[in-house]
Amino acid sequence: MDEAGKRFKKWLKDNIKEFDTQDFAHRFYDEFRNGLVHEGRIKNGGQFSYELKELVRVIDSIMIVNPEKLLEKIEKSFEKYIGTVEKEEWAFQALKCALIRDFQRDIEHANR
Repeated sequence: MDEAGKRFKKWLKDNIKEFDTQDFAHRFYDEFRNGLVHEGRIKNGGQFSYELKELVRVIDSIMIVNPEKLLEKIEKSFEKYIGTVEKEEWAFQALKCALIRDFQRDIEHANR
């Protein structure tokens, strides 16, 4: 597995408690993220549903995700993270280093 996939799943597990059970983070990454990005579809019958009361559920081995609840959790986690970056120098420096590492080639290309 590539580094981005590991970080994606770790982020889900660390920030959205519903994905820290039953290997939901791995399934979401593979079936939803990879399926949509690489194949233009959600794999293995996965579904988005606004009717689902909880964020994620597996019914008959099919993963169903409520996109509205997912967005709420992502926004809440992002707001918490931004608050930490604004208040803590170590968090700001870690973000800065990650951005430089991830976008170094783009930065070099833009400076040509």
